[in-house]
Amino acid sequence: MDSGIRDILQGASTLAEETIPRHRPDMAATDIPHWRLVNYIEMAAYYIAERRGFAPGNVMDDWMQAEAEIYRLISEGHIGGK
Repeated sequence: MDSGIRDILQGASTLAEETIPRHRPDMAATDIPHWRLVNYIEMAAYYIAERRGFAPGNVMDDWMQAEAEIYRLISEGHIGGK
Protein backbone atom coordinates (compact mmCIF):
# COMPACT_ATOMS: atom_id res chain seq x y z
CA MET A 1 0.00 0.00 0.00
CA ASP A 2 1.24 3.47 -0.87
CA SER A 3 2.59 5.22 2.24
CA GLY A 4 0.52 8.35 1.51
CA ILE A 5 -2.70 6.34 1.43
CA ARG A 6 -1.67 4.48 4.59
CA ASP A 7 -1.07 7.82 6.36
CA ILE A 8 -4.49 9.11 5.27
CA LEU A 9 -6.25 5.95 6.44
CA GLN A 10 -4.37 5.97 9.73
CA GLY A 11 -5.25 9.63 10.25
CA ALA A 12 -8.92 8.95 9.52
CA SER A 13 -8.89 6.03 11.94
CA THR A 14 -7.33 8.17 14.67
CA LEU A 15 -9.82 10.96 14.01
CA ALA A 16 -12.71 8.50 14.22
CA GLU A 17 -11.47 7.19 17.57
CA GLU A 18 -11.15 10.73 18.95
CA THR A 19 -14.40 12.10 17.52
CA ILE A 20 -17.06 9.42 17.41
CA PRO A 21 -18.56 8.45 20.74
CA ARG A 22 -17.43 4.99 21.81
CA HIS A 23 -21.03 4.12 22.66
CA ARG A 24 -23.28 5.00 19.79
CA PRO A 25 -26.94 5.10 20.67
CA ASP A 26 -28.98 1.96 20.14
CA MET A 27 -30.59 2.89 16.84
CA ALA A 28 -33.12 0.08 17.25
CA ALA A 29 -34.41 1.94 20.31
CA THR A 30 -35.21 5.02 18.22
CA ASP A 31 -37.76 5.59 15.53
CA ILE A 32 -35.24 7.23 13.19
CA PRO A 33 -35.02 5.60 9.75
CA HIS A 34 -31.50 5.27 8.35
CA TRP A 35 -32.18 7.73 5.51
CA ARG A 36 -33.23 10.37 8.05
CA LEU A 37 -30.16 9.77 10.23
CA VAL A 38 -27.93 10.27 7.19
CA ASN A 39 -29.88 13.43 6.32
CA TYR A 40 -29.35 14.82 9.85
CA ILE A 41 -25.62 14.15 9.56
CA GLU A 42 -25.45 15.73 6.09
CA MET A 43 -27.20 18.87 7.31
CA ALA A 44 -24.99 19.13 10.39
CA ALA A 45 -21.85 18.65 8.27
CA TYR A 46 -23.03 21.41 5.93
CA TYR A 47 -23.47 23.86 8.80
CA ILE A 48 -20.08 22.91 10.25
CA ALA A 49 -18.47 23.59 6.85
CA GLU A 50 -20.39 26.85 6.56
CA ARG A 51 -19.08 28.01 9.97
CA ARG A 52 -15.49 27.55 8.78
CA GLY A 53 -16.12 29.29 5.44
CA PHE A 54 -16.22 26.12 3.31
CA ALA A 55 -12.42 25.90 3.26
CA PRO A 56 -11.35 22.88 1.18
CA GLY A 57 -9.81 19.73 2.61
CA ASN A 58 -12.01 19.26 5.68
CA VAL A 59 -14.88 17.14 4.39
CA MET A 60 -14.06 14.06 6.49
CA ASP A 61 -13.49 16.15 9.61
CA ASP A 62 -16.84 17.89 9.07
CA TRP A 63 -18.64 14.57 8.61
CA MET A 64 -17.06 12.97 11.68
CA GLN A 65 -17.86 15.99 13.84
CA ALA A 66 -21.44 16.07 12.54
CA GLU A 67 -21.88 12.35 13.15
CA ALA A 68 -20.62 12.70 16.72
CA GLU A 69 -22.96 15.62 17.36
CA ILE A 70 -26.02 13.83 15.96
CA TYR A 71 -25.26 10.68 17.97
CA ARG A 72 -24.86 12.83 21.09
CA LEU A 73 -28.25 14.45 20.48
CA ILE A 74 -29.84 11.03 19.99
CA SER A 75 -28.19 9.69 23.15
CA GLU A 76 -29.52 12.65 25.13
CA GLY A 77 -33.03 12.15 23.74
CA HIS A 78 -33.14 15.38 21.73
CA ILE A 79 -33.67 13.49 18.46
CA GLY A 80 -35.80 10.40 17.92
CA GLY A 81 -36.95 8.09 20.67
CA LYS A 82 -39.84 5.74 21.10
